[in-house]
Amino acid sequence: MTAFLRFLREATTPADRLVLAAAWTGMVILAATAWSAPAGQEVVVIVAGEEVRRLDLDREQRITVDGRQGSTELRVADGGVRFTHAPCSAKRCVRSGWQHRAGASAACVPNKVMVRVAGTSEQGWDAVNY
Repeated sequence: MTAFLRFLREATTPADRLVLAAAWTGMVILAATAWSAPAGQEVVVIVAGEEVRRLDLDREQRITVDGRQGSTELRVADGGVRFTHAPCSAKRCVRSGWQHRAGASAACVPNKVMVRVAGTSEQGWDAVNY
């Protein structure tokens, strides 16, 4: 038996192990439902808190949006949207990659430009990761 399993048996009661198993099961179910959002239908482009454009995700296109610091370039293709260029220094928006699912979003905070994927049944939350 490994040291971790030995520690787990000695440091917990059967009720503790039951609670841990229930918590892990809940996390797996939550993760499965979080990543099963439907594909988006359009992208909403927001600059400084105001919607400036809506783009169909089925139509491939490149657009330029003017933000607080300069021009931001967006690409729409294959049912998704992504930042391809931004004037900010960190480029987190560019590294955030493609957004496909309804409710997904990405933003260039210094430039005050945000994209949000809209669909028929958006969830009120999403996961943010890099």
